[in-house]
Amino acid sequence: MLEALRAGRVLRRIYIAQERGVRTGAVNDLLREAQERHVQFLMVDRKEIDRISPTVDHQGVVAIAEGRVGVELDELLLHLDTLTEPALVLVIDSLQDPQNFGVLLRSAEGAGVDGVVIPRHRQVGLTAAVGRTSAGASEHLLIAEVANLRQAIDAIKEKGIWVVGTDDSGEMEWDEVDYRGPTALVVGNEAEGIRRLVLEGCDQVVRVPMQGQVSSLNAAAAGTVVLFEALRQRLRDAAPPTSVRRQERPAPAAVDAEQEGTNEETSGEDLALDEEEGAIDDGALEMGELDESVQDDAPVAVAAAEEPPAQDPGADEVEALEMGTSGADEEPAPVKPKRAPAKRTASKTTKTTRKKAE
Repeated sequence: MLEALRAGRVLRRIYIAQERGVRTGAVNDLLREAQERHVQFLMVDRKEIDRISPTVDHQGVVAIAEGRVGVELDELLLHLDTLTEPALVLVIDSLQDPQNFGVLLRSAEGAGVDGVVIPRHRQVGLTAAVGRTSAGASEHLLIAEVANLRQAIDAIKEKGIWVVGTDDSGEMEWDEVDYRGPTALVVGNEAEGIRRLVLEGCDQVVRVPMQGQVSSLNAAAAGTVVLFEALRQRLRDAAPPTSVRRQERPAPAAVDAEQEGTNEETSGEDLALDEEEGAIDDGALEMGELDESVQDDAPVAVAAAEEPPAQDPGADEVEALEMGTSGADEEPAPVKPKRAPAKRTASKTTKTTRKKAE
């Protein structure tokens, strides 16, 4: 009510309940503003307030005011031509809930919206409930009611204004669009979103991704998120981080499968070499017994397996692959043949000695 007075709304009379607790700071501010504007106010019984007020939640104060009349679309477009900064327009498609409408108008006024366009039909009007929910913000906005919303959007586009719709089908996220230029934001209703013909008139469609179990935000919340992203970019003169669709990263499962396939391939080659040569005993090589400097400086075995030699490697080359060395710089030590154990025979001297002893 106070914001309506400050916005120039004509109030014919103000009724205030005669009881304690009503004359608060906000009511006293209202009375001072009414006296300055020569608006009549009366102190009456609360039952009279109950009779006059269309709602039960009146807080002891009721005003009789002229109906809120919107502006024509042409008047709104002329106002946009006079702006020195890029225009920001809110287009609302068939909101039915006065709470959503009021909250969205409050957000629009706080974000610096220059005008609002709503359809004349299938849309909640500028009722007292909307005014209360908007905390008086509806009194400070130019709101145009139109018969055909799609034609209104086309007229807005002719003014060089970029039209952005909010819908789950959007290919871009809400913060990937540059709102620093002249922009009109379209918000749909609670159940169906933006109607098809209206959505087709948008230059871009953005979405607000969700991380929880709920599928989407309501109309007022989604519109508020995008409006204040536009305000943030304009205040900081900062473009969005990306202006194109983000590239999808490969799924982690696919990467793991590739690595597993490579490991299986490499291990299969090593196994084939071992079986073919058969020159190495199990446990002949103990990797834990190798010198640490050799392990650190040596290339990994996978690198050698990527380019197999043209000929089948010998036993020493197989050892080099498994130990992680190339075997090219040093020649393998010759393998000494094992000597057969000598048979123990008694010598002649030993036999003679035994006979003498007997």
